[in-house]
Amino acid sequence: MPLNPTNPFALALSGGSLPASRSVGRSFERDALTREEQYIAQALRTQVSAIDAWASKAQFATAEVGRMNVFGATAFQHTLRGMSEASRLPGASSALQSLMDQFVEAQAVAAGTQMAQLLTIAANNIFGEFNRPLFPDNLPPEQPGLMRRLLGGG
Repeated sequence: MPLNPTNPFALALSGGSLPASRSVGRSFERDALTREEQYIAQALRTQVSAIDAWASKAQFATAEVGRMNVFGATAFQHTLRGMSEASRLPGASSALQSLMDQFVEAQAVAAGTQMAQLLTIAANNIFGEFNRPLFPDNLPPEQPGLMRRLLGGG
């Protein structure tokens, strides 16, 4: 995420910078950033990046769960139509047709329950991925740069 060269706290966001990035009586063009200001600017970039990533994850997960539910309803509709066609017993007595209708009704309920359970499991797995941290708790140590290694600092 590129910084505004005249104000490192003004993130390059659509619609302008964050309101909290305004500062009073400070010229970022002339003054070097203090160590604290560098830390704050980096923390702000990290936090905004994390918020943006979580928002993207939420949008994607919501769309996928919705898509799965539409697919589930379509698959169940197809199943019911197929069961209805298969349940017709031409020439059978009304008693046999009644037994077939009861069987198909029970199977339709079972199929709906099974499909709903599968969708719930899939949605729960998506939720699990959604809840996965954006970055690990133990980031690998930063490798010292060439100058630090040459000067014996790392």
